[in-house]
Amino acid sequence: MGWSGDVHHIKHTLGVVDADKKDGEFIITGEPVFMFMGIGPDCVVSDRVMYLKDGKECPLAPLMNSTSYGLRGVHVISANMEVKEDGK
Repeated sequence: MGWSGDVHHIKHTLGVVDADKKDGEFIITGEPVFMFMGIGPDCVVSDRVMYLKDGKECPLAPLMNSTSYGLRGVHVISANMEVKEDGK
């Protein structure tokens, strides 16, 4: 299950667990955190979003679901689609 809430809560929580950073930014792997319409702080986190802790990938959604922030247990339908060369 995913999570939905304010991106600032993600940054705060990743700071609390001392997640790995590169160039001052937390390292997110797997699928990206999706922002609603690309504006504002609201975002969704699918179960395929990972953060790094001591070099190990850890799922972000369960971490965020364990906080009091945002909406827990959100079904996130990925917008990532593979397009073949023939356009189909």
